[in-house]
Amino acid sequence: MTLQELKATVQNLISKSRTKEAIDQIINWEKAHGSDELNHVMILLKGELSGLEREKRLGLLSNSDSSRKLNSLNFRVLSSLDDLEEVVQISDTNDSNYTGKTSSEILKILMLTANPANTTKLNLDKEYAEITQKLQETENSFKIILKKAVSGSEFKEFTQQEEPFILHFSGHGEGGKYAGIVVQNDDKNEEDLISINGLKSLFKLFKKRFKIKVVLLNACYTQAQAEVISAYVDYVIGTNVAIGDKVAGAFSRGFYFQLANDTGMNIEDAFDSGRAEAVMKGANEENFLIYRNGALIKID
Repeated sequence: MTLQELKATVQNLISKSRTKEAIDQIINWEKAHGSDELNHVMILLKGELSGLEREKRLGLLSNSDSSRKLNSLNFRVLSSLDDLEEVVQISDTNDSNYTGKTSSEILKILMLTANPANTTKLNLDKEYAEITQKLQETENSFKIILKKAVSGSEFKEFTQQEEPFILHFSGHGEGGKYAGIVVQNDDKNEEDLISINGLKSLFKLFKKRFKIKVVLLNACYTQAQAEVISAYVDYVIGTNVAIGDKVAGAFSRGFYFQLANDTGMNIEDAFDSGRAEAVMKGANEENFLIYRNGALIKID
């Protein structure tokens, strides 16, 4: 069964209210193809489905609440297939341009996005597509993995699962008293916040288990968040103002273009390149900040 045939089968099963069978189809397809991109996600969704069915049997959920939660879960199953398709396409492209590097030399980028329904709409798919294009134009080996509409738990779990070289978050940030990054809540229907203290705890945990080289917070008002994370990561990039889609996308394009074309993988040069493109779209240089080993540094 091809990936397209899998998607059609899953959509058909979900339309017939056979979500458990749809999830099993995805798990079995991945086993047959030697892939584990979605294994952890599907196990979580399967457990969530069992819990939902149990609550419904016990009368703990109204029909409307049960239907809403099931629709949200079905949406996440289908969205995961879209993520898998993008990973497969990028993997195929990297294989066709193989330059002799071992798997340990392929740099993994984990892009986590969140744009809850009650927040300003962002074109995060466009940003991802443009990053992918920049990485594919070079001989350097990168693998980018996209996870959409992440909750706080998924932010933690996906990062631990993938152990990325670069952790890229795109979405909304909050400054001031309630500083943090905005993610989906567990039901995927409202927003939630990973606070400063939450980020500190997360990245302290990550550092004990694996090394993240770069964290890019491509969202509004993320200076305080970047500063906290920088105690546990070599480089962290954030912003001190509200940035729009065009500026955020421009920074990503410039950053990854430079990174992919620089054999030395110089993060500070990549930051400088991204900042220049953002300024071309109306930002000020001081809007983007970079921390190195816990200290704010200046890139002239």
